[in-house]
Amino acid sequence: MEVHYNIHNIIRISIKTKRSEIIEEYDYYLRFFKSPEIGDADIEIKDFEEFSLPANALSFSDIIFGFDSGICSKKNSYALEIKNGKMILYVKNNDICINTLVEYFLLQSNCTFLHGAGISYKNKGIIFPAPPNTGKTLLVSKLRQNSEVKFFGDDYLIIRNDGTMYSYPMDFSIYDYHFNFFPELENSPERLKIKKAVFERIFVNMVKDLPVRKIFKKIARFFNYDFLKGGEYLKIPAARLIPKDTFGGITELKYAIFLNKYNGSDFKVEKIAPENAAREIIGILQSEWQATMPVYHALSSFGVMDFAKHLGDIKNVVDLAFGKVELYRALMPMHMNNEARMEKLEEFLEKEIFTHI
Repeated sequence: MEVHYNIHNIIRISIKTKRSEIIEEYDYYLRFFKSPEIGDADIEIKDFEEFSLPANALSFSDIIFGFDSGICSKKNSYALEIKNGKMILYVKNNDICINTLVEYFLLQSNCTFLHGAGISYKNKGIIFPAPPNTGKTLLVSKLRQNSEVKFFGDDYLIIRNDGTMYSYPMDFSIYDYHFNFFPELENSPERLKIKKAVFERIFVNMVKDLPVRKIFKKIARFFNYDFLKGGEYLKIPAARLIPKDTFGGITELKYAIFLNKYNGSDFKVEKIAPENAAREIIGILQSEWQATMPVYHALSSFGVMDFAKHLGDIKNVVDLAFGKVELYRALMPMHMNNEARMEKLEEFLEKEIFTHI
């Protein structure tokens, strides 16, 4: 099986595998960019069985082996090579987050990921950087009703150092509380499944740190069981919730509103300094990718890449991109319910942002 993706003509990815589940699970990130022809790929994903460990590979903590162009973990069944400007990932499971690898090539084009939601309003870009479970998807669910709004993503976006914003619409992660904001899913099969998933959450928490977890995941996949996180949420393609003609592509970034819950009593919005924004964006990215960060650390240990430079490059892109962007922080009381938070955010956008575009 073979599938190709073209991310805004910046990065091209090819997957060639005998395992359909590899394609299915990477589709969660890349579905929007599926392409019939891409030419030479920047990132190739292949089956782990195709990899041969070089005889001169060095051991690192008896888990990782390193060699001139990459690393290999026999225990976790993956290998990663970087040579001649290309990256080849050999996998047995999809335990390596593809976004961390895409970031490597984004930086070579003076771009970086942001963890946040993004829209355009009258062709001007607005991003909402935020930690997980802060309300990004809820906000998008409300703003999609505005005819002037184009959707760029509810979890990740791409920005370039000149202030250009690119869409990156991955599948939506729908939790139980989201169904009130997506009424079209209220009576869907997914709604019924999630209501019955309490027992599964308990079971998954019991085995989540055990090797047997992967076996149960394979069994679930065989029966087309579509929970990826033990009943916590479902993956639903963005195109199912966002009208096709309201997807954005490329635009100029004008505003950034950081979303944070806090222990105070009042909803409030304040201006923030660019240097604070850059630090937070890098911190949120590293936190999101913590499970895959050891891969970058191992690559640096064997001299295949310079992780310190990698982080510096992210900061440089963000600093330049945010040079002319108006930066705000929305502080939302933790005790405030989701509906009230979204109403306050919408009110701020209407009065302070949309009227000035």
